Amino acid sequence: MLMLAAVTLALAPWHGTSFPTATPNAAKYKLAVRGAANQPVRLEAGGLPRGWVASFCTPTFCSPFRYEMTLDSRGAGWVEFQVIRTDDSAPKHAGVTVWAEGARVRLKI
Repeated sequence: MLMLAAVTLALAPWHGTSFPTATPNAAKYKLAVRGAANQPVRLEAGGLPRGWVASFCTPTFCSPFRYEMTLDSRGAGWVEFQVIRTDDSAPKHAGVTVWAEGARVRLKI
């Protein structure tokens, strides 16, 4: 039987240059993930109103609303997480919830 460690998530402001796949006008965060070594983790985001998109970005692509990663040999991983207003008629501000199966808490911003 495979035992997986609890997953922890942490958001911090994005610093430095964004990935080339990121949207320039998005609100950007570094999403750090911790768990067991080599553990697969499925990240999801939701709770946004119409006209908004949440996206998990790597240097090669962005995945809207969900992303699957495998943690490294130390049980760590991270992605650039962004929230993008895609419609001028959408609310100017919106909250989003980020979670992973097995995570202790859901992050809300």
